[in-house]
Parts: sequence; C-alpha cells; structure tokens
Amino acid sequence: MAASSKGQSSLEFLMTYGWAIIVIAVAVLVLGQWGVFNPAMNIRSTFLGFWGVVPLDFSYNSKGDLTVSFQNNIMEGDINVTYLNVSAGGKTYSVNLTASSIPIASGSLQSWSVPGTTSLLPGGQTGGSYTMLMTVQYIDSRVGPGTVFQSSGTIQGNIEA
Repeated sequence: MAASSKGQSSLEFLMTYGWAIIVIAVAVLVLGQWGVFNPAMNIRSTFLGFWGVVPLDFSYNSKGDLTVSFQNNIMEGDINVTYLNVSAGGKTYSVNLTASSIPIASGSLQSWSVPGTTSLLPGGQTGGSYTMLMTVQYIDSRVGPGTVFQSSGTIQGNIEA
C-alpha cells in the first residue's frame, strides 16, 4: 500500500506542476511574438487587412520615400490598380491612377513607389517604426470596367536609412 501512495503523489505532483509549466511556456511564447523581449524595439514588416491586392513587400525611409510591391491574390483574374491612398503621421497622400493604372497579372507582383517630396509623407528617424493606413482600388478583369473593388489595411515596419 505504501508503494501505491508514493506513485499517486508523484503523479499528482507531475500533473499539477506540469500544467503550470505549460501555461508559463505559452505565456512566454505569446509575449515573445508581441515583441516584449525585443531590446532594439525593431518590429517585423507586417500587413494587416487587405484582400485581393496585398502589399507583400514594402519599404519606407527617413526621407518619406515609400515603395510597395503589390501582389494580385485574385486567382484567374488580372487587375488594374486605379487609386491609392496612404496615410501616416497625420498626412495623407492620394493618387488617382485611372489614366495610368498599374496592371497586375494573377499571382504576380508589381512595384509602385512615390518619393517623399511628392507624397509629403513624414519621414522619421532611421530605426524608428511606422504604421500606415493604405487603401487600394482596382478593377477586376473578370467583372469588367464598371465595378471598382477596394482593398485596405495597415502596413508597419522600421524606417530605413
């Protein structure tokens, strides 16, 4: 009977503290993903939102120059980007591209850039972070020229030199 109670108490010990260790490990992983343990406070370049047309790669520098590579995630259809709106630091830059739209084939990338002197977007200190709101309007070739679709969301990253 003594051996049975030793086995039971050791199993209870492992079950109790095992769950506590798992909870602590999950909490540390979540905090790590949020960047709490990032001493340089660098953030990963990420985007949130967007559908159809996605800003897959982008860079923003201290002069306010913005470069974005859009990917057409609409399968079986080419698109033409006709309007872009970018907001950062209280400034907004909009450009109507109806006359010179940006064509993007299905599944491919197309780059677009605007210098800070044109956009008047605020630059910032190299190594700092930025968050921008972006709206993209486009025409889907499967539907025709009369219908305009919109993809919007935020992009964020570190300001480059």
